[in-house]
Parts: sequence; C-alpha cells; structure tokens
Amino acid sequence: MTDRVDNFNPVQLTQQLRDAGFNAELVNPAKKLNIGTALNTAAHRIDPSKTNLVSQEKFTYDNMQGVLIKYDDGTVEFVTTKNNNGNKIKYCLRFKNEKDVQKKQPSSEIYNFGEKNQVTANYEYHRNGKVKKKETFNAENKLIRKELYDKEGLLENRKIFDNNGELINDIRVKQRDKKNHTAVVECYDKDNKLKQTAYNQYQADNKTLVSQEVKYPSGAIKSKTDCYDSGKIHNTVAYYENGDVKAETSYWDNGVIKEQKKYDEQGNVTQKISAEIDGDFGLSRQVSEGDCYLMATINSIRELDNGQEMLKNLVKIETNSNGEKVYTVTFPGALVAAEGLKTDSKVDPNKMYITGTYTFTESEMEEILKQAGQRYSIGDGDVILLEAAFEKYRNEVAQTLDANPSLNQKMGLAGTQTGSDRQNILSGGFSEDPTFILTGRQSSVYSIHKDNPPFGLSYEDLQQGQISVLPTHKQTGELTKAAVSEVDGKITKDKEKLNEMLDSIMNDAKDGRTDNIAIASFQTVHANGKLGGHALTIKSVTADTVTLVNPWHPDKEVTMSREDFIRAVSHLTVADTTKPAITVDDVHNNPDSQNPHIQNPDNSVNPNNPTQPETNSYSVVRGDNLWKIAKRHLGEGATSTQIANYVNKIMKANPSLKWNRAHTHVMIHPGDNIILP
Repeated sequence: MTDRVDNFNPVQLTQQLRDAGFNAELVNPAKKLNIGTALNTAAHRIDPSKTNLVSQEKFTYDNMQGVLIKYDDGTVEFVTTKNNNGNKIKYCLRFKNEKDVQKKQPSSEIYNFGEKNQVTANYEYHRNGKVKKKETFNAENKLIRKELYDKEGLLENRKIFDNNGELINDIRVKQRDKKNHTAVVECYDKDNKLKQTAYNQYQADNKTLVSQEVKYPSGAIKSKTDCYDSGKIHNTVAYYENGDVKAETSYWDNGVIKEQKKYDEQGNVTQKISAEIDGDFGLSRQVSEGDCYLMATINSIRELDNGQEMLKNLVKIETNSNGEKVYTVTFPGALVAAEGLKTDSKVDPNKMYITGTYTFTESEMEEILKQAGQRYSIGDGDVILLEAAFEKYRNEVAQTLDANPSLNQKMGLAGTQTGSDRQNILSGGFSEDPTFILTGRQSSVYSIHKDNPPFGLSYEDLQQGQISVLPTHKQTGELTKAAVSEVDGKITKDKEKLNEMLDSIMNDAKDGRTDNIAIASFQTVHANGKLGGHALTIKSVTADTVTLVNPWHPDKEVTMSREDFIRAVSHLTVADTTKPAITVDDVHNNPDSQNPHIQNPDNSVNPNNPTQPETNSYSVVRGDNLWKIAKRHLGEGATSTQIANYVNKIMKANPSLKWNRAHTHVMIHPGDNIILP
C-alpha cells in the first residue's frame, strides 16, 4: 500500500484498497449538501461550543480561500468549503495556536458532509514537524483509521476499522530499505492472520509509489500495479490464486477508473467499464451522484428489444476541423418541451433557453470521464455522455425557470424539472421526466410520494445489493396541466390502477418482446431512521413477484413479492414505446398537447392527391396484431425501430383503434379494416 499522507477521500480510498486487494468497505460515503458559498461563522461553525470568539477575518491557507477564526483560549480554526466528488462540503482545520497555522500543523481536520455525517482526523507531530500519528473518527466518534509514522513521516502502521470500531485490516510495514526505496508491507485480519503481502517500489522520496506487487499468503501473485509519476495508480492486474486473471484496471491520472474488465474463474467477462464512446450502451453504476431516476431510466431503455438503437440514435459523432471527435446529443423530448413552453402564457418565448441539443468535444468528454464515480456514474462512456448532456439540459431548465418567475416546477410539466439541488443539478427527480426527455414518450404514473407512504426499503440492504421492506414510521389523483405533459392522462394513487400498470408490464413480454420503460421509486429507511429516496428499474413482473435492478448494482437482479412492492412503492412510471412519441409538430398541430392527434405525421403525400397522404386498406385476420401487420408490410429486413414507428403511424391513421385498459395491446378483431399509411 502507498504510505502517502493524503486528504481523507472515502470513495477514492475504498476503491484503491479494493483494487489493491484489500477488503475495504465504505464507512461514511459522502452525502450531498446544499450550502451557499458565503463564508460566515454562523453558517460554518464546526464546533459551536466555543462561544468566546475573539476575531474572524478572510484568510488564505494553502491556496484555499476561507475564514480564520480566533478564540479566547488561543485556538484557531480555518473554515472554508471544499470540493468533494463534485459537491461542496464544510471543511475545517483546527489549530492549537496561531504559530501552528504558520507551521501548517493542524491538530484536527474536519470534513462535514451534512447532518450526522462528519469525519474528523486528529494529528500528532514529531518534534521535527513530521506527522507522528493520525486518527480518523466518524460522526459517532468511532475510530475508523489509525496511522503511525516514523520521524521522516513514513508510514509504519495503518489500522482500518468498520462502523462499529471493529478491526478490518492491520497494515504493517515490516521491512523498509530507504537506500533502494523499497518496502515490504503485510496486511493482517482482525484475528492477526496474514491476508497478503505487498512489495512496494518508491521514488527517491520513499513516499511516492512507483509499483507494487501483492502476494497471497501462499506466495502466489495476487496483483501487480504500476503508477503515474504522481504516485496515483495507472494500471492494476488482479489474479486468482491459481494464476488466472481476475481483473484488469486502468486509471486516469486523477485516480478515477478509465477501463476495467472483471473475469470469473472460467475466464468469462463478468463486468466491463469502458471510457470509450462507441455506441454500445453498457452497464454503468451509480456511485456518488444522486441521479438514480436517470440511471434507472437509461437501464430500463437499454433492456428494451430496440433499446440500444433508441439510445444510439440520441448521439451523433462527427469530426471537427482539428481532427477531434465531436459528440452531439439530441433529446427529442427536450425539443418538444421547449416548443411547449413557448406556448405557455407564463413563459416569455424570448427567455426560453432549452435547446435540446448538447455538444461535447473529445477533450471535453475526457475531462468529464475523469469524474466518473464522482460527479457521474462509473462504467460505460456512452452512458456518462448522456448524463453530462442531461446535466446541460437541466441547467437550461434552471435558467428558464429563473427568467420566468411565474413558471413553477411541477410533476409532469415537461421542461421544468431541475431536481432538489441547484448546486448539484443532477440530484433528484422523477423518472417520467428523463423517460420523456430521452424518448418523447408519455408515462402512466402512480404516485403517493406526497402522502409519506408507510413502508420503504432498507437503505443498508440496498447498499449490499439486497432488498427488504421496512416501516417508515410515518403515517391524488391529479391532472397534469402543462404546455406539454410528460404524463399520459392523470397521475393516480389508486391501488387498482397500480395493479393494472404492473399487469401491463407482466403482459408486455408475452409476445417475446420488451417494449415498456418501467421505473419504480421507494422511500429508503436508514438504520438511524432517516428517510431518503431511490429509483430502481423494473426488470419483470409476475402475478406474485416484481424483479428489479438497482442502479447501485446494475449487474444484479433483486426480487420482492408483488404484495411488498405494492405496499412499499411510492412512485411508478410506465411508458409504452409502441405508442407514438410526441413530436414538435404535435405541439403546433394541437394546442392540447396532452392528447396529441397528428393529421399527417410524416408529411408524406399521395402524388395523385397532394392534399391527402397515401394509404392502403388491410383486413385483419385471426392471429394478427399491429406488430405482425407492420412487420409484414415493411418486409423482413425492417428493424425494430422501423416497425415500432410504423405501428405508431397505423395508430395515428386509425383514430378508432384503442389500447386496452392495461395498455398491453391494441384491440383489433378479425374482419376489421385498418388503414395502412
């Protein structure tokens, strides 16, 4: 292990420990915190017990701008905000006296991630000013790390503990050759049993890691690592004890994973992370960003039979005059939302800033991909591109809302959702919003989130990739009125309608295809009773069960009883992609864009009668459905997207055709005559 004294970064530390082969768990993951940038004692005081303030002044410490606060007992605090995984947090350095400020020897370093989520590191120093001991505590004052250093500031021992203060890893530097810049580091478990041995090569400072080889207790190679000049990990290969490759990982120069492949014991790839944007939308895991609503939606679209094609069609890749790739993302629903808002009396058309099209150069995307796992998901580069584009879209929404004060955020009102935190624009949302923005499809929506549902899901179990229902300890149908609605009809809280929506998902797969985008949201119940929220993709439904995919564990399915699902779910959206998407033309052709009706959707005309589109009549036979009819009409070479689009045209050309109550299929009967446009 590296023995550098780094600022405490729970996510990065945990990932580095895991990649080096250590069984590390994230003790205190950073929570989002909505705080302003103004620095004042009342808003940023870490230790309110010190009431005898002497003075406070603006101060620059180690290139950080903040406030220096002096107390009558001689102690000093430097208080500022600091960027942590893309979010601003409260950060404080505490000193015993003013001299220690000049010597840059804080007695404590405090990261405040929000209520009940604080990490404190206490320091002791050798006489020469080098760190002697560092102890890190969580919000419950439980010791989570203890480190001892020699007089040159080199690591001698590091102990890592879990939330309850129990030892996880005891890392000991057994041999150090300062002349040759090497060290042998052993790791023991709580029972003092050797887990592995690391052989480290350092630069001349004996601190900055060059390479590392880790071995199992048997002597077999466990991992090999090489580093950038900065000491951050560049490449790591992990091995099973029999010598087969377990994982291959490369990192950006800032420590973020760039590429990774994991293998099972038979050599099959079980997980892949790729920063390459290649039109193949793979798995991507939500980590620090609060955009589960978006990730669950992307995961749901990807599961559709034509989902890859739908997502790929959102992105256009070109090359600019400098020979650099340029990625342009176009969200069809954002284009519609923009046109819809222009028709809203509350919006000044000249102050409607939603463009619907978002462009990134290759170099811009590289910087974004370097933030994977921090501001964005970790995994697939194509998915991160969509996240970054959606972030730009939401910033445009925020600008539009700010410029039109009478326009409010409203569930289902396309073009108004900005989440729960303007400082972190991707955080928080309802899944019908990205469903509409990415596809132009309206959703059927069940929602009781305003009513504080009596049950939720265990947050801790979700972290472990499991699922269980807990009481929340808290004991309307609504028509969405909008220029363009993301909701098909009324938002319901009727349990019977909820069951019908689940039935529509269950029946969706009966023809061997998956056409429904389906996302469920739940309240989450933390061990300390604190409530949150989380969205999951619905993979499948039976009469008795609901199977979901958690964006925290996108490669794992979890199943709960249908009964538990119904009593715990707070928000459900279902969008049938065989139904027509709303287009910009719909907004202009029909002011009532909640129930669009297109007279001539593709502007095609019959050359013999320029005022009417060309049509044919077809008589339904037994066994027909619209998908079969469309496929037969277009020919065997037709793609799924072409077939789905043609089904939409058939629906528009035949206003008498109706979906059944559960929206699972269109009611057609033998002998019916259908117009084929």
